[in-house]
Amino acid sequence: MVATLGENCRYALRDRQFTIDDLAGSKQTTLVNSVTELREILANRFNIRVPDHADLDHVLQHLIQAS
Repeated sequence: MVATLGENCRYALRDRQFTIDDLAGSKQTTLVNSVTELREILANRFNIRVPDHADLDHVLQHLIQAS
């Protein structure tokens, strides 16, 4: 799980579930369906850069499918 505060919201990623809670009380939840989507969320919302590597992509895909 990873979570962080954004501008007027909170971001959380747990397993495949990506959630945005805004200060007004609304909640938006989506499921991560691909390695590309997971990489984009980690980079753009959590400032986590995952190295490009085929073996790592395989592991990330396995994590997505297992959850």
